[in-house]
Amino acid sequence: GRQISERSRGMAFTMAFTKKAERTKGRLLNAAKELISERGFEKVSVEDITRKAGVAKGTFYHYFEAKENVVQELTFSKLLELFTATMEMEGSPEKKLSHYFMELLHEAEWMGVNLLRQWLRSVSDPKMIENSTARFEDGYRRIYAILQQGIDEGYLIKDTPVDLLTKLFLSHFTGALATWCILDAKFSLSKEAGPLVKEDIESVLKKYAASSVSPKS
Repeated sequence: GRQISERSRGMAFTMAFTKKAERTKGRLLNAAKELISERGFEKVSVEDITRKAGVAKGTFYHYFEAKENVVQELTFSKLLELFTATMEMEGSPEKKLSHYFMELLHEAEWMGVNLLRQWLRSVSDPKMIENSTARFEDGYRRIYAILQQGIDEGYLIKDTPVDLLTKLFLSHFTGALATWCILDAKFSLSKEAGPLVKEDIESVLKKYAASSVSPKS
């Protein structure tokens, strides 16, 4: 009985400690998101984040290796939410993909040009950053799923080359990001590249529209 009691106390302590750690990490993430949104990635330091979160500077490094890791985690969770919301949207794959890519462009602008350059390097050379290729493949699978949903719902013909179109849209999107980085963010991704991305999606998918099929309601 005594062993069970001690084990129960130990489990309770571990759960309380884990919850406290999750709350602390959450405060750091929220502080980073607010500060980076206000000032931009380059103008926010680790010290700024910990001060706003109300924790000691050393605490930051219990959860993250560097400031870049905070943005990666915030972006990863945001993209997952975005994909889920996009799949639940009503309407054509053109509408869904346009929405998805526009939100990605906003997210890229929020990340900032220097962090985006780092990401592009990492997916070009996966040995640089662990899991970078896996994250890129996540993007591939999500675009593929949106197109496949378009077939399943009767918007696109059955023979739509989903794999080819997924790679095409990904290449156009990463090309826009790379150009933005090369030109040192001299234009607005969302305001200038966004409308072109939408036109690109619509013109490509027009060829595969199942015009004789009524989309499922």
